[in-house]
Amino acid sequence: MTAIPAQILDRAVILQGPAIEACLYAAEAAQRARVRAGHAPSRDLYTLAVLCRAAAGSGQTDIDSSPAVQDSGIDPIDVRQAAAILGLSSRQTRRIAEDLDGRIVGGRWMFERHTVTEFARTQKKEG
Repeated sequence: MTAIPAQILDRAVILQGPAIEACLYAAEAAQRARVRAGHAPSRDLYTLAVLCRAAAGSGQTDIDSSPAVQDSGIDPIDVRQAAAILGLSSRQTRRIAEDLDGRIVGGRWMFERHTVTEFARTQKKEG
């Protein structure tokens, strides 16, 4: 049995090589299982999978193509896409990111499309 390269530092875990791949597999499998069981997708599992993909260097920093994401109705978008929906600059969008339930994933703000479109709809009604 081969040891998985990982280290525990206080309350953090550092994964390397095959441990990243194993973590990605586990996060995506757990997310699919949640969706199949009728539960809402987990944001934590989503974030973990995104970070594992980025660390694995696959060039793909989000999991839009994951079956769990497609089946769940999650449609993650970045700042540029959110800004276009809102009719704002990227800078203005980052300023209101918390109002949009944005999350920093892999060093980038990510949003759920339905949250941004709902926010835009609300702003048009008020304005």
